[in-house]
Amino acid sequence: MEEKEITPSSHLTAEQIAGFKEQEAKINGDYNENSWEATNLYDELIEAKDTAWADHILQKMEDAAKDFTDIQTVYEKLQERNETERFLAVVKKAEAMATDTAKMMSLAELVSDSDKDWATELYKKAEEKAEDVRDCTRLADEVKELDKDWVIRLYQKAETVAADYDDITALATEVKELDKDWSKNLYQNAETKAESSFDLRDLGENVYSIDKDWAASLMAKAEAKAEEFNDFINLGDTFGNSDLFNDKAKAKAMFEKAFPLIESKWNKNNLLDSAKEILGNDDAFTKKMIQFIEDSIPKMKLPKQYFPNYKLEWGKYITFTFEYVEEDCDFSIKLNMETNEVIGHTDRDNILSRWFDAKNAGMYAPYIDARSYNGYLRIWGENEGETNEWGMNGYDYGFEETTDGELPEGLTGEDIWNTIGDGKTLYELYEYVKTHGK
Repeated sequence: MEEKEITPSSHLTAEQIAGFKEQEAKINGDYNENSWEATNLYDELIEAKDTAWADHILQKMEDAAKDFTDIQTVYEKLQERNETERFLAVVKKAEAMATDTAKMMSLAELVSDSDKDWATELYKKAEEKAEDVRDCTRLADEVKELDKDWVIRLYQKAETVAADYDDITALATEVKELDKDWSKNLYQNAETKAESSFDLRDLGENVYSIDKDWAASLMAKAEAKAEEFNDFINLGDTFGNSDLFNDKAKAKAMFEKAFPLIESKWNKNNLLDSAKEILGNDDAFTKKMIQFIEDSIPKMKLPKQYFPNYKLEWGKYITFTFEYVEEDCDFSIKLNMETNEVIGHTDRDNILSRWFDAKNAGMYAPYIDARSYNGYLRIWGENEGETNEWGMNGYDYGFEETTDGELPEGLTGEDIWNTIGDGKTLYELYEYVKTHGK
């Protein structure tokens, strides 16, 4: 049968019609393979308020749908338009294409307000397709208001398919409120599956509210298996947790064991954060971590004070970011104005990355010839423990605007810019850092 041609809406312009027909031609009659193009065309037709043409495209997408994802796009578009009758009809088609528990559950949620019986049937089909603990527990959460016995049956099914430590502990946590003895038995089973320090520590946290002595024995086993940085810092966090063991001395002992295993800046920062939270800033270990991190930061002593008129109360740290499009080369230099040092970046093998935080820190040729940086410049000033206390932008003609925070009282942007924005001095600083960086 010859397909009926769609008559575009009378309010569309000739240019719009030509554009939409060109888009439709690109679909080339394959509304499945070219579903992305078809969806875009549908959306634009809806926006142009030609519903009939849009529906024509959507119907073709529906007819061409081969799997759940294809048909899902169709019913979502109908749902957006509150086309209830047609929406439900397409959901019915989607039901036949739903291949797993998650898809069947998503359909049940869609129809639960309009047809509770249908939703229940969909949940039952979802149960039939459930294959793992996650399927069962997610479904149990959805049907808990419908039937408590159904929830228990789902948890029982989950127990039969729970194979490893993660499965069993996840299920034990789910059933804890429903049946504490059942939960305890599951945790006991999980202990037989726990192979790593992480698992044993995690289990210790889970059973703490059930049996504190059992939890302590699990932590002892976890400590005996600990080998890596993460093992010890996690043990320290758990021992020091005020809602659990609240044992700062034991936490500190674990942090001390983690210390020689530090391999990256993330390790350093995480261990410092844990020490601050659990031991406090005044603890000797916390102070050791602060000093260790400070000592690990590359620093380059400058031969002179490049900005002699700068006042330290304006900000201990100054960061200059040099930006220009021509060479696609943005880089930065951070200074400690108190110690007259360049502050580098840790864990960087590349010299440019270490001192300039960039892969390329070359100057644009005209700046080299003039031995003066006249490009776009951002400047940030900050004090200890604070970021972006103030920021400003400028160019070769000088200060433009303050962009972040507040300037020190009584100062203008021009005051600071005139003190530290000199292009020749900045170029000299850049040359020294690039020449002497190691």
